[in-house]
Amino acid sequence: MRKRYALYLFAVAFLIAIAYYVNSSVPAGSSDKSVDVIIPDNTASSGIARILKEKGVVKSEFFFMLYLKVNGKGDKLKAGKYRLKLDMPYYDLVNVLSKGSNVDEYIKLTIPEGYNIRQIADELSQQGWNGAKFLEECRNGRFDYPFLKEIPPDRPNRLEGYLFPDTYFVKRQMTEHQIIDMMLKRFNDVVVKEYSTHGAQISLDKAVIIASMIEKEARVDIDRPLIASVIYNRLNKGMKLQIDATVLYALGVQKDKITTQDLAVKSPYNTYYVKGLPIGPIGNPGLKSFKAALNPAQTDYYYYVARGDGTHAFSKDYNQHLQAIQQIRGSVRR
Repeated sequence: MRKRYALYLFAVAFLIAIAYYVNSSVPAGSSDKSVDVIIPDNTASSGIARILKEKGVVKSEFFFMLYLKVNGKGDKLKAGKYRLKLDMPYYDLVNVLSKGSNVDEYIKLTIPEGYNIRQIADELSQQGWNGAKFLEECRNGRFDYPFLKEIPPDRPNRLEGYLFPDTYFVKRQMTEHQIIDMMLKRFNDVVVKEYSTHGAQISLDKAVIIASMIEKEARVDIDRPLIASVIYNRLNKGMKLQIDATVLYALGVQKDKITTQDLAVKSPYNTYYVKGLPIGPIGNPGLKSFKAALNPAQTDYYYYVARGDGTHAFSKDYNQHLQAIQQIRGSVRR
């Protein structure tokens, strides 16, 4: 009786061993077919086994769990997006799932022209990255580009103006440091190339500062070189630039109307307070504004005021400027 029972147990164990071997070694499906599998965060091994069974990657939840138990791999599996073949033995399958996503997930990241680094950080936060870490990398991260050596060490926002605005397709796995590096590389490929072929009489850094103000002030392309001419004319005459966008940057806010109190803010970015250029760029300009900074129109303009349609009225002297303001206000009332 005992001998018969022992034989029975041996037979059961033998059958389980065969089933275990078959399930762990024999493909679950065709060798030329793959499936995409998503393992959500905080999914237990039993939940992963169920997902793999539903996708046809494993033939048995039980034997997959048994494999994990026998090999001590139950806590090694990671959440992520995977492309898995249906012919994977458990050893290879667990090896893939232990390394993390093997499918690059791309996010379309659009950075509008004129965005400052805080706005970029906010956009990245909405897409799932760490905005605070992005700002920290902007301050202290190490990046190997010659043009960065031109930036003064005392500038509050070191990389402002150098993160090229564009549409990027970013791998979900990329770090904040890598995203910054990608944007700096784009700046190098586009802006530095444009600068190097132009033979400009001003430094790249000054051109970026001027372009950042043009970007914030201009609404239509035809105005960009005209606004550039006003900036250069005022600089050459020793006048304060008095650009409203620099006040908003100094305040760290966006609003439609600027008060007299706002204009008096003591900031190296406020061109109502400081004479000459602000201490650094006030945003990240696009190529059109950069080209305008390098190719200003030749005018006698020293003033401009915005019309309601996005264009500007340009004036040669202050009295003409006041008349333009009155005309625009009158047309708005009508």
